[in-house]
Amino acid sequence: MPISNRLNQILFDRALAESELAAATDLDTGHLNRIKNGRVVPNVATALRLAHALGLSVEDVFEWKPD
Repeated sequence: MPISNRLNQILFDRALAESELAAATDLDTGHLNRIKNGRVVPNVATALRLAHALGLSVEDVFEWKPD
């Protein structure tokens, strides 16, 4: 998948639980877990919500890696 994310590292660095980020973004914890683990690529609105909740740019959270 050409999209990767830094959610695991960001959550770890901030000692933030997945459930806290899910609540802050109004996302289901299962869906957030799938995004975090790279099984699902979020749509633009979800990527923006996650980045905004973390106080980061989308580029700080997600990276496109061409094959």
